[in-house]
Amino acid sequence: KFGLCRHKLREAAMRGDIPGLTKASW
Repeated sequence: KFGLCRHKLREAAMRGDIPGLTKASW
């Protein structure tokens, strides 16, 4: 499920749209 939107989630995290994921290891 997350595999399809993993890239979008990663980009959002890089931009800081998702607090907490920014420090997550990809």
